[in-house]
Amino acid sequence: MTNGDIDTFVEYSGTALMNFCKLPMNSDSEVVYNQVSETLLNKYNVVTSKPLGFNNTYVLSVRPDFAKEHNLEKMSDLLAISSDVTLGCTAEFLHREDCLPGLEAKFGTQFKDVKALDATIRYQAVANGEVDVVDAFSTDALLKKLNLQGLPDDMGFFPPFYAVSFTRGKLLEQHPELKDVFAKLDGQISDEEMRNMNYAVDVEGRDAHEVAHEFLVQKGLLPE
Repeated sequence: MTNGDIDTFVEYSGTALMNFCKLPMNSDSEVVYNQVSETLLNKYNVVTSKPLGFNNTYVLSVRPDFAKEHNLEKMSDLLAISSDVTLGCTAEFLHREDCLPGLEAKFGTQFKDVKALDATIRYQAVANGEVDVVDAFSTDALLKKLNLQGLPDDMGFFPPFYAVSFTRGKLLEQHPELKDVFAKLDGQISDEEMRNMNYAVDVEGRDAHEVAHEFLVQKGLLPE
């Protein structure tokens, strides 16, 4: 983008904060958004859109029968019984300060056992009962495919990863009408809608362009 090879792209606010702005992670979505938008505008003349709607952050997920058996409705319920629970997670979740180490440091969380698993394997492991809970992303297609229950983060622990678009400021200066066009997507895509679209592509094997076009038509943003 700084070379002018591309004009706009979509990324997550939390990712931009750490990778582009080189700032420490924060769990406050408004703080993260403001830091990202101000830093990228001042440093690169890149304009940050309003969030598109969905927040692809971590969500600890369990089988519905496990949730029912242990009366789990939210993340704090799970952490209260963590010493009796086996966690299956990616190596990244195991080592990132805003993931398991942070849970241990902030809440004294100690799982009965922790197994580092490949991103896809961990889903099959929880479905088979090999582990009790997994780290998932809120829009993962496999959450829907395996009918897993995400436990809402009532403790406000996990960082925000709201999807936003970044656009070169010079482009918007040359074509100010694009601001209104891009703004049509502000707040339009919920977690569930994004998860359903991922499911259509990743599980059903549909073409991503076709799925996106269909969604925009349904939203009244494109003609048939």
